[in-house]
Amino acid sequence: MYNVLNLDSDGVIYDLTGQLARMDGYSYMRYWFDQAHIRGMSYNDYFTERMNEQIPNGLFYKGNALHDAEHLLEHLVLIKLKYNIKLNLLTAAPHDSPLFEEVKRQKLDWYKKVGYDTFFDELIVTNGSWGKLDYSHEKSILIDDHIGSQRRFNEKELPFILHRSAKDSIHQLEKILPL
Repeated sequence: MYNVLNLDSDGVIYDLTGQLARMDGYSYMRYWFDQAHIRGMSYNDYFTERMNEQIPNGLFYKGNALHDAEHLLEHLVLIKLKYNIKLNLLTAAPHDSPLFEEVKRQKLDWYKKVGYDTFFDELIVTNGSWGKLDYSHEKSILIDDHIGSQRRFNEKELPFILHRSAKDSIHQLEKILPL
C-alpha cells in the first residue's frame, strides 16, 4: 500500500509556460513557442534561456495556477484522507544554479500567497528534477508532467503518473487508489 503522494508543481499546478509567455509579452503561447524556431534554438534551450532571464523578475511568484489545478488538489486531499497518506509538493529548482534559492523562495511564497500550501503535508523544493528521486520509494507515487522524470522513475521501477490534465491524472490514480 502507498503512504506518500508526491505532486510536481510546474505544468501540474503552476502554469509556468503560460507565465513565461506572458512575461515575454505574448498573449498566445503558440507565438511564444514559435520564437524558439525563429531564433534557431531547441525548445529546451529557448525555455531555459527565457526562464533564467525571467526568474529575477518574479517568474515563479507572479503567475497563475492551471485551470484544473484546484480540482486535482481537492481530489488528492480526498485520497489523502481516505488512505491516511502524506501529500507532498515535490518541485524542482535549477540544479546547481545560483538561482536555486531565489526560485525556491518564489515557489514557496506563491503557494502561500494562493493558499495551496494548506493542501500539503510538506512543500519540498529539490535540486533539479533528479532530486525528486531522493523523496521517492516503492510506496510513494509521483504525479509529474515531465517525460524525463517518467523515464528516470521507470528505470528505477518507481510508481509514476504522467500528468497531462487533472482529469487524466485522477483517472490514472483511481486505478491505484480508488475513492
